[in-house]
Amino acid sequence: MKKVLLLIGVIGLFLVGCQDSNLDPVSPTAEKMSISKLPNETPVTLDNIDFSSMKLNKWRGLYNKIFRASQHSVIIKNKIWGTLGGTVKLISFSTNTSNGRPVKIKATLTFAPNALNGDEDIYMVVDPDDASLTFFPDISQFQGKVTLDATISGIDVSALSSANSPLNFVYIPDDPNADIQIISNDDVNLDKSTGSVSVHGAKLKHFSRYAWAR
Repeated sequence: MKKVLLLIGVIGLFLVGCQDSNLDPVSPTAEKMSISKLPNETPVTLDNIDFSSMKLNKWRGLYNKIFRASQHSVIIKNKIWGTLGGTVKLISFSTNTSNGRPVKIKATLTFAPNALNGDEDIYMVVDPDDASLTFFPDISQFQGKVTLDATISGIDVSALSSANSPLNFVYIPDDPNADIQIISNDDVNLDKSTGSVSVHGAKLKHFSRYAWAR
């Protein structure tokens, strides 16, 4: 397996904030939400989700992907119409790290028309503990262009900034013995002054888990 320095395991974020838009994240409640009732375009932390509702066959793949994720991970979904395309967008989600550092997350997943074979509910999960992005359902190959733009700012990037190898945005396979894969993109950056990592125009060929690495 190729040895790389991942942001995974280095960053500890604590998502307790809100999205700077007219759509507020669902606040923690005593009664947890079934995954089937997750509203479109509304960020929800996993501690609000009833995980038992994800053990049915329809949701088993999503459950397997995120059951080990931080309970403060943010999940958001949107309906994408195959012939029209569309976006799944997390707009300036403001929060704090576990030690109180302010953090902001922006992420937009864009589907060109006919990138999907039919209409799909698309889920994006941002894990605050390892700054990774995971997508569902499992789609092994898109039929057209699918791109990701994402920025996480206000985090501790010292581990990545100390390495000499180039910064990349990568696909992380489920098999820990498999090599990661560098994802083609228009631009990937690390800004030590703002504690930011970003990627623009990442060209996704399929759904899985992605993160920054050296």
